[in-house]
Amino acid sequence: MVRRSQFAVAGRLDAFLPEFDFEELRCRWIEADPEEVWRGLMDVRPLDLALARRWTAVRGKPPSQALLSLLACRPLTMLAHQKNHFALSAVIEQPWRPTSPQEVATIDAFIRFDEPGWIKRLTAFELLPSQNGTRLCITTRVACTDPAVRPCHRIHQLLDQPRTSVAQRNLLDAVGRLAG
Repeated sequence: MVRRSQFAVAGRLDAFLPEFDFEELRCRWIEADPEEVWRGLMDVRPLDLALARRWTAVRGKPPSQALLSLLACRPLTMLAHQKNHFALSAVIEQPWRPTSPQEVATIDAFIRFDEPGWIKRLTAFELLPSQNGTRLCITTRVACTDPAVRPCHRIHQLLDQPRTSVAQRNLLDAVGRLAG
């Protein structure tokens, strides 16, 4: 089942992944201007995400490419961005298998990828100036590359939802602390 976005804030993602199987949005208002929030987002490191690291270990799921990047003290690889406004990260994976994610070098490579049996996960970080602060939103979209993968993804998504929820909230809180 391919869906259209129900979130107005996710409109920019339509240029990169207009049709998808799953979408999730989390936002947090941060009492800081967009420049400070952007700096916080770009500066997040492993110690800032201790809760997400522990939850991932308890869950027994191998760390994602994004989490491995943070654990290695490397910044997230952003495939597209507009400083102080928008950043985009992508991964192609089979999360129900203990395989490494496919490397995604460019947003064009992500868009063109269509090998059957995979999911394409796109995560956007959007900074929206608001009253005396900034609203930071994390939107994740997942598209299955073929219909046969959808049942596996649905089961995985149901089992993994608590971990991803904790990780995203932890990231939003960490950025809030770093920006404040």
